[in-house]
Amino acid sequence: RYWPTRRLLGTSAPTVHLFVTVCGEDEEVILDTFAAAAVQNYPKHSFRVFVLDDANQSSVRLAVEAFNVEHVKSGYLPVVYEARHKEPGVPHYYKAGNLHNGIQLSRAKYGGSEFIAGLDADQIPQSDWLQLTVPHLLAAPGLALVSPPQFSYDVPADDALAQDHGAFHNIWEPLRNRRGVSQCNGSGYIIRRAALESIAGWPLCNVGEDIICSARLLQNGWSTVFVPDRVQAGMAPGSFHALIAQRLRWV
Repeated sequence: RYWPTRRLLGTSAPTVHLFVTVCGEDEEVILDTFAAAAVQNYPKHSFRVFVLDDANQSSVRLAVEAFNVEHVKSGYLPVVYEARHKEPGVPHYYKAGNLHNGIQLSRAKYGGSEFIAGLDADQIPQSDWLQLTVPHLLAAPGLALVSPPQFSYDVPADDALAQDHGAFHNIWEPLRNRRGVSQCNGSGYIIRRAALESIAGWPLCNVGEDIICSARLLQNGWSTVFVPDRVQAGMAPGSFHALIAQRLRWV
């Protein structure tokens, strides 16, 4: 199924809590991502950014605090830094556990939101990311998840290792759309909070939590969609060893 591009207009918009999941990446990489997320072309008091730091890095916390000094002067809500406590000997579930904790925190401390959005630490969003994804959820009350493709801005022209994920985004995801079984791509997505809560929150597992989340939403009668809009760009693995390590995490 073809999904046309939509764009949100006006000064009134549903609330969005936006989560950047972090775990030991370079501070400069993290800063680029949450800084771009925090200045979306979206009503300033309708979205809030959370930096979920699973490595509990003081440098990242200080970077968030320094960023907020000028950020709030521009009328935006301050970026929230959160590093969860991880009890020794208790499963933490990596990124899934980090997200699960952050989503619960956002409701308990900040009143929740109508929609939830997520970014990997290196996936820098365009300024119109929310403008282009939120309208799909507004137009279809039964739609739970909108997921755009991921792209890397540093993939070489002669990409022999297929790091641009072209087959996945240009073939497989459009085919899933036609069958009504699109899946979450792990970054850049936006989810209806009510839909996520209907499946008991973000799934807790060590790998594949985004795919499992999509499957549970579909099983519970919600719909999902892949949209082709390029609204984020990240970094390709810096070496062949890093590429293999990345792909192994996906299986």
